Amino acid sequence: MMHVLRVPIEEYGRRDDPARWCFGCRKRLPGITIFYRPVDPLSYYGPHATYECGGCHKDRRLFPGWEWGHEEEEL
Repeated sequence: MMHVLRVPIEEYGRRDDPARWCFGCRKRLPGITIFYRPVDPLSYYGPHATYECGGCHKDRRLFPGWEWGHEEEEL
């Protein structure tokens, strides 16, 4: 059995990114990086970021079947 702890998070910033290849849209499109942080400032969890393509609003920068590794994730 797996336990998943969910903590409330809030968006605290956005950054416009240059055009990158999207395998879903099959073209180069600008996107945005969205930054999140836990609502509780004493939370064990730190801030994190996600990327969204400007066309499909998903992160499809990697070739289908590939996944980001923990240390190689590039946002």
